Amino acid sequence: MNFHFPSTGTTKAIIFSFSRKLGLGSILAFVAGLVNSVGFLGFGQFVSHVSGHATFAAVAYSKHYYLLALTSFSALFFFILGASLTALLMKGKTIEDVNVSVSLPLFLEAILLTYVTFGTIYYSDLQLTYDSYGHANYYFVLSFAMGLQNAVLRKKQGAHVRTTHMTGTATDIGVALGSALVWGIRSLYEHIRLWKNKEDMLHAGIVLVDSIKVVYTKSRVERLFLHVITLVSFGVGAVLGTFGFLNYHFIILILPIVILFIISTFEVVNRRRKIQIEMNKNERK
Repeated sequence: MNFHFPSTGTTKAIIFSFSRKLGLGSILAFVAGLVNSVGFLGFGQFVSHVSGHATFAAVAYSKHYYLLALTSFSALFFFILGASLTALLMKGKTIEDVNVSVSLPLFLEAILLTYVTFGTIYYSDLQLTYDSYGHANYYFVLSFAMGLQNAVLRKKQGAHVRTTHMTGTATDIGVALGSALVWGIRSLYEHIRLWKNKEDMLHAGIVLVDSIKVVYTKSRVERLFLHVITLVSFGVGAVLGTFGFLNYHFIILILPIVILFIISTFEVVNRRRKIQIEMNKNERK
């Protein structure tokens, strides 16, 4: 099996793009896991599960809890608004574009989390129930913030690295593993079927290596690794968010706020550095 590698310049671009998505994906998944667990413990509903919003709204409506149903449906609407605003702030570009910056949406997300953190200090119970939904504004803000974040790592052709909910990520992991297993077994079977004598069996090691190469190619290991790290990061964030909320209430959101501010600052500095490099190149010409 022959493998064709891209040129050095292209390889560097691919590595940078992958490492950037891996870094941002894992950090933002951690943030989302933490925020989601805090939202669930604080309001009784997850803030980033669009399918959950729709289901809960339908159930509440069927039980004649119309305002509660409207609250949950509104959260879905705010999630969509957040994603739309990210697309506007990024000027329609995607994370794969060279000159794109994600500083604005992440900075805005940090501001929104700050609003929720300090706005909920004086409340001990913000659970959304059929007779208590007076502080749903904080719930909407968190849903809006998660919509902002989830659209940040959008890629070309509509695909994206999901950071606020893991259903699609878990599906991608399962599909990659299943595809790798099928193609690996098929490759191994084809080699065994073509063996005509015992001498061919001496090449069993080579056959095994070829099968492993097929598994590596078909599973797109770099993507599989990205999805696994994203899923683990989300889980770690959720666990930390749970323990943090039980001990510090919404104050635990200060952690993702600091993380988002750091990322935003780094993106701004990196953006200015690139602009300066381009200006220096133009001056030399």
